[in-house]
Amino acid sequence: MLLLKNYLKKPIVCQCGRTHRAGTKAIHVGSGVVRNLPLLLNDCAFIGRGLVVGDNNTFAVAGNEINQILSLAHRPFERLTLPVAQNSTKVKADFETLQMIANALKNDFRWAIAVGSGTINDLVKIAAYEANIPYLVIATAASMDGYLSANAAYLKNGVKLQITNLCPPVGVIADSHILKTAPTLLVRSGLGDCLGKVVSLMEWQLNRFVSNEVYCDKISRLVKTELKNLLVVAQKYPLESEEFNAALIKMLLVSGLAMQLNGNSAPASGGEHWISHAIVMYHFAKYGDVKTLHGLEVAAGASLLMREYRKFFRNRKGKKLQDVDVMRYQKSNHDWTKLKVDTAAIARHKINHLLQHHSRFADLARPKFRRSVAGLLKLIDPIKKLYRKFELPTNLKKLGITDEDALFIRQNARVIRNRISIIDVNSLLI
Repeated sequence: MLLLKNYLKKPIVCQCGRTHRAGTKAIHVGSGVVRNLPLLLNDCAFIGRGLVVGDNNTFAVAGNEINQILSLAHRPFERLTLPVAQNSTKVKADFETLQMIANALKNDFRWAIAVGSGTINDLVKIAAYEANIPYLVIATAASMDGYLSANAAYLKNGVKLQITNLCPPVGVIADSHILKTAPTLLVRSGLGDCLGKVVSLMEWQLNRFVSNEVYCDKISRLVKTELKNLLVVAQKYPLESEEFNAALIKMLLVSGLAMQLNGNSAPASGGEHWISHAIVMYHFAKYGDVKTLHGLEVAAGASLLMREYRKFFRNRKGKKLQDVDVMRYQKSNHDWTKLKVDTAAIARHKINHLLQHHSRFADLARPKFRRSVAGLLKLIDPIKKLYRKFELPTNLKKLGITDEDALFIRQNARVIRNRISIIDVNSLLI
C-alpha cells in the first residue's frame, strides 16, 4: 500500500493545474490490522464518545472484536444496529435510514465508525459530514470502491442522489481476516465494480472532449495502472486466493482515492453506473426493494457500454450529427414520473447540457478521441475473459431482471446524471 500512502502524505501540485488533496490520513491493510483501531483513533485525534454503526450481518463478522478492542482501550462508545429492508438481508440506502443515523449522532457523539461496505459506509459518511464529526470505516467486504471516496449516494423520493465533496473517512481498516469471511458473491461484486473502470475512464475522456470537463492524466493513469495490475493477477489466481483479494482491495481503494483527489466521481463512474442507479431506482419504485448488488449491476452496465464503444468506433467514419431528440429525454422523465420518481430537474439539466454541447459530438469521430482511449479499448478483450472466468453478468437478464424491466432501465438510464455518455452519443450520431 506504499503507493496509496504516498498520496496521503501531502498535497500534490499537478500538471492538470489543480492541487490534489486527500482527506484520508491513514490506511491499514493486512491480516489482524483491526487491532490497530486504538492507534488509528489516537493518530486521528478522536476524543470523546463514538457511535459504531453497522447491521446484524457486519456486527456478526466484526462486532465482538471491535467491542473488545474499544473497551480495552477505554474508548466510550455505543452501537447502532441498522435495520434491513423488508424481505431483504440488506440495509436500505434511503433518506429514512440516513435520518436514523443523523438523529443518533445528535446525542453528543464526537466521532463515528462505519462497520460495513457500500450502503453503511455511504450513509455514515453523509451523516458524519452533516454532524461535522470525523469518521473512519472498517471494511467488511471487498465489494465496492466507495471506501475512500468523498462521494456517497442514497435514495430520496425515489431518486438515487449523488452527494459530492463530503469529508471522506479519516482512516480505513481493511483486515484480510475480516474480508475473507465475505460471501463469494460480494467479492465478485467488487471485481465487477473494478472492471467497470475501463468504461468510466473512457467516459471521462469523452466528457473532456465534448464538454471540457476537468480532466487529470495523473489520476487517470493511477486508476488505469491498478486496473491493469488487477487484470494480470485475476487471470492467474482464483477468487479465493490471497493474491487475488490483495489486488482487488488495492484496486478498490485506489479507485476511491482517485475520486477523492479529483473532487468528484468522474475517474470511476460513467454510464455504467447510470445503469446501476437506474436498476436501484426502478426496483425500489416498482417492487419496494432491489435484490442485485451494486458491483454486479456495474458489471452488466459496463458490458453494455463496452459494446457501445466498439460499435461507435467500428462505424465512426462518415458520421453525421443529429439534432438532440429532446422528446426522447422528456419521455424518459415521463416514464420515471409514472413510477412516482421525480427526475424532472435532472432531465431538464441534462437536456440543456446536451443542447449546449451537442455540436461537438462530431469531433468524437476524429482520430484524436480514439487515440485518447486506445489503451483502454485494448483492455476490453482481457476484461471479457475475466467476465467468463468469474461468471460476471454481461447483460441485465443475467442479473435476474425481466426483459420488460431491462428495457425500461436501458432506455431511461439516460436521465440519471447530468453528464454525457456514449449512450447519448450513439443516439445523436448517425
